[in-house]
Amino acid sequence: MHPSLLFSPVGILSLSFVSFASFVSANSHSTASSLASILSGNSPIITPNNPEWNTLTSRWDPYAEPSLQISVEATTISDIQTTVKFAVQRGIPLLITSTSHGFTESVRGIKNGIQISLRNFKNISVDKEHNTVTYGGGVVVAEIITELFKYGKRTSTGNCDCVGLGAGLGGGHGKLQGLHGLHSDNIISAQLVTASGELIIVSAEEHSDLFWGLRGAGHNFGVVVEVTMRIYDAKDADTWTNANYVFPGNKARRIFGFLNGYKSKQPKELTGFVRFAPTVSGVSDVVLSVQYGGHEPYEKIGAPFLALGPKSVMNQTVPFPQVATAMGIGLNNGFCVKSGTRRGHFSTQIKKFNIPEMEGIKAFYDETLKTYPQFNASSMVWEMYPQQAFKAVPADESAYPHRDLDMLSLFMVNYKDPKDDELARKLGKEGLKHLLKTAEGYRVYVNYGLGDEPNNVMYGGGWRLERLRDLKRRYDPRNVFKGYNPIHLG
Repeated sequence: MHPSLLFSPVGILSLSFVSFASFVSANSHSTASSLASILSGNSPIITPNNPEWNTLTSRWDPYAEPSLQISVEATTISDIQTTVKFAVQRGIPLLITSTSHGFTESVRGIKNGIQISLRNFKNISVDKEHNTVTYGGGVVVAEIITELFKYGKRTSTGNCDCVGLGAGLGGGHGKLQGLHGLHSDNIISAQLVTASGELIIVSAEEHSDLFWGLRGAGHNFGVVVEVTMRIYDAKDADTWTNANYVFPGNKARRIFGFLNGYKSKQPKELTGFVRFAPTVSGVSDVVLSVQYGGHEPYEKIGAPFLALGPKSVMNQTVPFPQVATAMGIGLNNGFCVKSGTRRGHFSTQIKKFNIPEMEGIKAFYDETLKTYPQFNASSMVWEMYPQQAFKAVPADESAYPHRDLDMLSLFMVNYKDPKDDELARKLGKEGLKHLLKTAEGYRVYVNYGLGDEPNNVMYGGGWRLERLRDLKRRYDPRNVFKGYNPIHLG
């Protein structure tokens, strides 16, 4: 048996590799053996009989899962190149993962596939003089933020500590976008393995056509093994405030009306989330969560929220790298941990709150949880990121399509029992219909896509979609990279 089927390199993975058991399919056995014979021996191949199989192939959201025969825990770029060529030659579907943190149903399209995991690509290199950071495809947000914080530096990332580079390939909304734009706006270059197995540099100077598509639709074109991003001297404070204001449900109209007016005054260092929270009475509260890292005293910034008359307030001051933990979306918080919770995700993007419709959405949410208590952990949320630097980027600068919209809205149907999948989807679609009543057309942030949306909804229509399809035809004509909300060639 090839060494890569027996052990992992010291310091990368501590796994126990055992001989193939009788219950492992002949297909997996054959694929693993054939691939092992051409890999370096440093990238473990995990098969279903391995005790770590479920840990290494399970997804954060088990609502939608692929069918896999092996997982390659890649440690070298050359092994990724070899695996891509091997899969293409044999017609085996590929799924590229880092944190497996996506929502989309499209991963179900991977049948009897090969997973290439980037989790071992953990390199981070900060160049203080040239204000860049280079990091591997397995690095997560918490690691980037923490490393840059040591140098008094920042860059834009996704909001949750546990997401990785994949979030940036779809755009990457986050709390620093008012200062520095999206995650994708700050990508300078990327190393990408194409469908032919070639390693290329993608930047404004090299493969500039693909550089446009990489920033907003990057998961469609190859395996991004490393990126270099702009970083900045910290303009925000080293200490941030995380504040939560809980309002009784009968104040919903007033809260949303206030937030419509507040958007134009929202500081570039302030992010807000507003959601409905279930109560024992069956009438949900309205919860406003605010993260602020500016230099004005928070007492001044928070005064307008206090004036709305919350029934309870909780403020917490933490160092910038701990903001996500304070919010409940840190690496070790329940939201980030793979817990078996199924998360049907139904989303759209909006310009402002339609106040009468917000009351209808709240009534739907309350009635849903009352009728189906198994969904009582579900969330109806609106994400209000600062807009200044985000809106300053020209709309045609990258493949990210929705710069004219201000907020993300989503109904996340959370539950445990797979038997409720059909009902969850039905309720999710009903919730989405309500959300769309507040929207100017149906448009979805690709990282929040369920996977059944038309391409123009996630990627924009007209010239945008045609440009992306042209890139797909040139760089991935056989649709090798189709696991995550793929571009369809029609």
